Amino acid sequence: MRNKYVLIAAGFVIYSCMVLAASAAVNEPLRPAVDTPLDSTKEETIDRMIGLSAAEVFERLKDMEFSLSEEFSARAVHRAFGNRKAEILARAIDALKFSMIPMLRGRVAGRSADLGVARRIFEVFPEEAVPALVGLYGSSDTVTKGNILRVSGRIAGGGIRRLLLAALDDKATCEQEDPEVGGEPLRLCDLAYNQLVLRYRIPKVLRAIGPVYRIEVRDYHIDLMKNLLQTGEIR
Repeated sequence: MRNKYVLIAAGFVIYSCMVLAASAAVNEPLRPAVDTPLDSTKEETIDRMIGLSAAEVFERLKDMEFSLSEEFSARAVHRAFGNRKAEILARAIDALKFSMIPMLRGRVAGRSADLGVARRIFEVFPEEAVPALVGLYGSSDTVTKGNILRVSGRIAGGGIRRLLLAALDDKATCEQEDPEVGGEPLRLCDLAYNQLVLRYRIPKVLRAIGPVYRIEVRDYHIDLMKNLLQTGEIR
């Protein structure tokens, strides 16, 4: 009888571990599904991109038809560069090395389209992207670090999770002051908070920290995030 209860207890422990592991796996983002063909029109569009340079495809992916469909853009990246990943990853990494709001002839010019395309490329090729991004983060200025965080929220891989968690403690400013927005520029910890909310779809928390929030308010919500992490509520 004793052996029976030991076996039952052992089985329960194993089952509990399996449930916890499955829960953690579900909460982590996955690589986009890219293997299923799309409709013939979209596949023909992608056919015409195969063989183009990384710079040409990168610019093409900014078009509305791709920006409105992550499925379409992911499939295009996969088919066009599945056999030459290094080329398109190098172009995506270049896009991270510039401020989000550079001054162009006295006017503020956003770079959100560039970061959007880079993000999709990293998500399609996470095995190659994660070590490259982690290495770049360790050797970059705060502007580039900020851009790495901005594109990292849905990239699969434990290396990105560790990067985001470490950045929660980094209060370095990573943005230029935007005269049209006002407020204190964002810090690395603010961006890390935003990407963690996105990554784990965390309910009942502030959805995003922006310049409109005072530093004291930002720190309060970052501390709440840390508490969630420490208590295991975010796996």
